[in-house]
Amino acid sequence: MQLLTWILPVFLLILVSVNFLLPSRFRMVWQLLGSCVFIAWFSWQALLVAAFISLVNFVAVRKVKENKQFFYSLLVFNIGCIILGNYIVTYQTNLQFQLTQISFSLKPVVLTLGLSFYTLQHIAYSINCRRGTQNPETNFLQFMFCSLYFPKFLSGPLTKHEELKAQLSGQEVNQANMISGFNRLLLGVFKKMVIADRLAPSVHSVFDFANDYSGLTIFSAALLFTIQLYFDFSGYTDMALGASKMLGINLPENFNLPLRSLSISEFWRRWHISLIRFFTNYVFYPVSYKFRKYKSLAASVGIAGTFLLSGIWHGLGLPFMLWAICHLVYLQIELFTKGIRNVNSILMKSFGWLLTILAVTFSNVFFRSPGSDALITNTKKLFDFKNFFPKDYIAELLAPLAVGGQQWNFFNFYLVLTLAFGFLLFERRINTQSIKTNFSVVYTTILLLLIFLFGIFSSGEQFIYVQF
Repeated sequence: MQLLTWILPVFLLILVSVNFLLPSRFRMVWQLLGSCVFIAWFSWQALLVAAFISLVNFVAVRKVKENKQFFYSLLVFNIGCIILGNYIVTYQTNLQFQLTQISFSLKPVVLTLGLSFYTLQHIAYSINCRRGTQNPETNFLQFMFCSLYFPKFLSGPLTKHEELKAQLSGQEVNQANMISGFNRLLLGVFKKMVIADRLAPSVHSVFDFANDYSGLTIFSAALLFTIQLYFDFSGYTDMALGASKMLGINLPENFNLPLRSLSISEFWRRWHISLIRFFTNYVFYPVSYKFRKYKSLAASVGIAGTFLLSGIWHGLGLPFMLWAICHLVYLQIELFTKGIRNVNSILMKSFGWLLTILAVTFSNVFFRSPGSDALITNTKKLFDFKNFFPKDYIAELLAPLAVGGQQWNFFNFYLVLTLAFGFLLFERRINTQSIKTNFSVVYTTILLLLIFLFGIFSSGEQFIYVQF
């Protein structure tokens, strides 16, 4: 089920309007009901899976503080759900169930819809209860609300249980938040429909067909995928934060101009911030602390554990593991060259930015490759230095990226590049406008015109991170 259809604005209009009129004590129940409808819209089976996992955690977490074995059992259950979900997606396995005369099939996307995100939140919740930094929730409706809250359900941002719970008693549902939320929501729709979905065919034409492309063509497609992934994922986040703001709930930011990063470590401080916060608090710090006696190794082991687990979280198989190893190696190099990289000049900053973009793009060759065979082929092409550059740049580089050699193919390709790089150039200013609490006719008109003129309405791509 596609998220961006005519049903979404109708759903949001009804949900937000009724939420605005309701007394504050009824809003949580209304939003929980809306969240259940939203998830069931994609798949009622996914709602049952999410509700079951949440119910298990609600009941079991009450015993984790006193019983260590119980805590580890709950941890294994949650991690097992993530691994099982990734296995189902990787191998496209359907689960068949037979209940008396009723049988039904759970498809991969149905089973894993948002699974990794809300399961990680349950893991964080159980660890906090085990540590004693948080008391187990006694209100079942509040617990389910924090677990199933629809704006962050599919692809985050990852939130702590107490972050949402603390806002329930003081939701600010007013005109300022409505306007600010709408501005942010509109920006997310623009990013997704106008840029991410227009870049998708270029990436698809190179990575998903077994053609004999040059290394430069593959790397260029990987660069476009890096841009597509950013606009796709940050677009979803903008929509999630905007919709939630209109309901009176503030979700944490997930991106902070990551494509302007001057190093890989800075990139990960700016990209998927909520996920990195989780892995930092619950993997990096504990692992580093265990090895604190070996000062030179503590950070290295913590980084290794963090990114290997991050690779598994994204998916099973060679592509995601190699992607994780790439970033592991990048960060290890940064760690051991920190002393010689302390040159604060424009030239070094420019070099650092270029190196960061190239490194991220290279790792995304693995991230985007559809399987191990394609990954091996693409990697060989990248390191085939004799044939790295195409003999005919128009036919072997531009035409595949433009998804055709006709004049209108090149026009559409250059159009989306202009929009993407123009946005990135003025991104900070646009982001500032998107969170303002006053209505801007210019901002709204420009985005709506771009969406209706250049947006992909008929065959838009599913959000990339919905699969994780």
